[in-house]
Amino acid sequence: MSCCQNCIKKVLLTGLGGVGTVYANLISQNNNIEFKVLVDKSRLEKYSKEPRLLNGKPCKFEFITPKDEFKPDLVIISTKSTGLCDAIKNLKKFINKKTLIMSFINGISSERILQKYFNPEQILYSYIICHTITRNGNNVLHDGVTTVVWGDKNNDISKTVVIKKFFEETKIDNKLSNNIINALWEKFCFNCCVNQISAVTGFTFEQIWNSQECLSLIKNISNEINQIALKEGLTGIDLVKSSLENLYKMIPEGKTSMLQDIENNRTPETDLFGAEVLRLAEKHKLTIPYNKNLYYDVLNMTKN
Repeated sequence: MSCCQNCIKKVLLTGLGGVGTVYANLISQNNNIEFKVLVDKSRLEKYSKEPRLLNGKPCKFEFITPKDEFKPDLVIISTKSTGLCDAIKNLKKFINKKTLIMSFINGISSERILQKYFNPEQILYSYIICHTITRNGNNVLHDGVTTVVWGDKNNDISKTVVIKKFFEETKIDNKLSNNIINALWEKFCFNCCVNQISAVTGFTFEQIWNSQECLSLIKNISNEINQIALKEGLTGIDLVKSSLENLYKMIPEGKTSMLQDIENNRTPETDLFGAEVLRLAEKHKLTIPYNKNLYYDVLNMTKN
């Protein structure tokens, strides 16, 4: 690391949506870490006029723009998938040979895209498990129940020890996975099922698990994605089982991020889920009727 080999003292986060705000708030409370949020000029003006709130309380973040100088030990990317390309462009000058990079973006594609621009050895894999995060204007509402599931593809202890210590120091609940690729696919499959079903039906988690039609669809979608995962080289994975198990862990009244996007006239991340499944199925010449139909149902919802 730039400061020493076993600690993180400088952190840069980009993407101050719901997830970004929750984690930026946790990191900013540690006085031993120099923490900054990277924004463009327009967002800097916006946040200056309307500071981000978390549960009604103002967040105190230090902002920098792509024109500023900063040498972070860790970069956290929490943008929407549609903002990843801009984030990469803005981050390039800040990332050096020792900077670790972690993406909180949903899906399985952000790490693959990041590897095109940065050293794959600097990229850690992760995803977020949390109770529903909602946004009302500049106010982010969340109950604080959230976990980062993360790991290194090769289980490199020199990196995992450093990140584990960082999470402990910032009091961020986390789970180190020894098989992060399988874990990512389990979360990806769950999102492909539940996010898209909720977007089409308008259902909460409780309404989904009380619907036999939805449960049957989850099984069929998961089975198709499981076939893709096996073609991608994964082993020892049961996506039907993991999707159903994850569904029953959600809070009953919660809504998926995709449903919230549709309800608030925001563009849902269809590229992360249905489109990615279709791309991989075509790559492996697999027929996936359930995923294909659901994906186009979601697209029709967004057009209307």
